[in-house]
Amino acid sequence: MYRKHLVLYVLVALFACVLMNGCAWQRIKPEMRPTTTSALPIKVGVQLSNSPASGTYGPPVVAKLREYNTFQSISFPYHDGDDVDGVITLDIAGGWKSNAGANFGKGFLIGLTFFTLSPAIGPSMTGNHSVSAAINRAVKEVARYQTNFKTKVTWGMLANTTQVAQKADALQVSKIASFLSESIQNDWPKISTEFKK
Repeated sequence: MYRKHLVLYVLVALFACVLMNGCAWQRIKPEMRPTTTSALPIKVGVQLSNSPASGTYGPPVVAKLREYNTFQSISFPYHDGDDVDGVITLDIAGGWKSNAGANFGKGFLIGLTFFTLSPAIGPSMTGNHSVSAAINRAVKEVARYQTNFKTKVTWGMLANTTQVAQKADALQVSKIASFLSESIQNDWPKISTEFKK
């Protein structure tokens, strides 16, 4: 009798472990990296706009541009008088929005099935961010880059939501920095004449 109960408890514990691990998944694409990696022979300063998203995403974007070796050097935050060849003005807008209606329905369905559907469906959020960057030499605008990024991430009901948010933000930062790095590097033959390089 004792043995039957022990076997039953072990099976229930194993089922719970499998179910809990199945509820903690995350579907977040890996970070992007630019295909070009050689540093452009200019020193730039970076100024951020006053938007909340620029304050949140701007510093990590600058860190990624440094990591990607986009420029000879980057002065951030830029101050008048810094030894630079040009100044990049970066404006990022947007944010993440929870898909509340769909999330409620998914949560209800998962609860109704005693979490058995949790490995397959879960809450989600969508990030919509617009980016505008201008490269200026003295008072002249040399180039401007603009784009929008839309990213959807999903996760299991028991996933660490702080970790999900950090990975989602890191993905957006890598998208923005990769876009800027590749765009500027691809335009270098055209804009290099402005920097006499």
